[in-house]
Amino acid sequence: MTMLAIGFVGKPWPQGPLWSVVGTVIVTCVVAYLATALPARHLLRGSGVPVPAG
Repeated sequence: MTMLAIGFVGKPWPQGPLWSVVGTVIVTCVVAYLATALPARHLLRGSGVPVPAG
């Protein structure tokens, strides 16, 4: 967002309300968490690869 703001407005902060920056950061963090946690939970919950005994 900083690079877009510099390109469009010439200032490092986007124009508009500050909550839009906070909202973007929160949404990005939630998506990254879900993209990491859900597959990891699915893999850890499964039986995994069977290992031959002996």
